[in-house]
Amino acid sequence: MPHSLKFYVAIIQKYIKMKNLKQLSLIVLATIFFSSCGYNKIVELEEAANTQWGQVESVYERRAALVPQLLNQAKSVGSVTQKYSSDLEKAMGKVASSKTDLTNESQIDSFDKSQKEVGNLISNFLNDLQSHPDFKLYEKNILDLKSQIEGSENRINNERRKYNKTVEEYNAYINKIPQNLTSGLMGFKDKAYFEAKKGAN
Repeated sequence: MPHSLKFYVAIIQKYIKMKNLKQLSLIVLATIFFSSCGYNKIVELEEAANTQWGQVESVYERRAALVPQLLNQAKSVGSVTQKYSSDLEKAMGKVASSKTDLTNESQIDSFDKSQKEVGNLISNFLNDLQSHPDFKLYEKNILDLKSQIEGSENRINNERRKYNKTVEEYNAYINKIPQNLTSGLMGFKDKAYFEAKKGAN
């Protein structure tokens, strides 16, 4: 005697229920696995490194914003300003076009070199201004800007050190057992460091 429609419906419902239980079990097991293998901690450390990178970018942008002010204050010394204006514009353009994938060491190194070029140009510009015979005429405004730029440089060095520290913690954690299994499965990669300045701690 053929089975009734209710029989087949019951079989299908039982299959669906078993399938859902199997899926739920897999989800629970995956949650336990990733929790025990440090997934949440990896995410936390990566977010800390990304946030600190944002701070690095912010202090560099603050320094960049002071350059047009410096050029404007020094425009009365046309020979000195003209000498550096074009070079600063080109160097800052290189920074603006830099790609900064934090897992790409060559990109971070290129960004670092471009920023150092800007810093060196600003420093040389200020030195040439201070040695100019007419420096006394605009000394106060230039020295005020110099103080702000030096403050920016100090903050840049500080934020770079903080970034390197967060990256060191992140990289060390994702390469330990068993976190390296999780990082490998989930695509977490080592992040690049800034090169430490000579004499820096």
